[in-house]
Amino acid sequence: MGEDGSLTDLILAVVGFILSLILLPVQIIVSIGAINIANKLTLEQKVAFSDLSSSYRLFFRFLGSSILAGIIALIGFILLIIPGIILAIRLQFYMYLIVDKNAGAIEALQQSWNMTKGLTGRLFLFGSLLFLIEILGVLALGVGILVAIPVIYLAQAYVYRILADRGMVVEAAPVVPEPVLS
Repeated sequence: MGEDGSLTDLILAVVGFILSLILLPVQIIVSIGAINIANKLTLEQKVAFSDLSSSYRLFFRFLGSSILAGIIALIGFILLIIPGIILAIRLQFYMYLIVDKNAGAIEALQQSWNMTKGLTGRLFLFGSLLFLIEILGVLALGVGILVAIPVIYLAQAYVYRILADRGMVVEAAPVVPEPVLS
């Protein structure tokens, strides 16, 4: 009986890993779309359902910067937790910079670092408030998270917009469409 349980656990682990690999691109594309929509709403622009998937071309840039930001924050956490929290706070807007300003992966991390200079304490309190909103959403029978997540995206987009409008963000080059091969 012990062997069957181990085999079942192994199969479930492999299936779970494969499903997570399959769902990761979907999650990233939806996150890019949600950031796009939140940005548009903060600018009082019209949004459409198609905005959820219209920025798929940013996928690899978004993935690359997410991996870099994760590694940087992990190194900070290994160095006694507080540096990791500071690094995560300072780099948190890289996603918005990729979607809004078409920044490259490293450029987005650099600009996020620059635009959050001197605001680490305030952004920590802001992040704590967002975490509380998320916890309350989960505690509301799990259904509250359906309200909490959009509120969190909008709040982050609003703060990003304030920081971006302070002039700390440099415009990136416009996206040039790839030529169509016949």
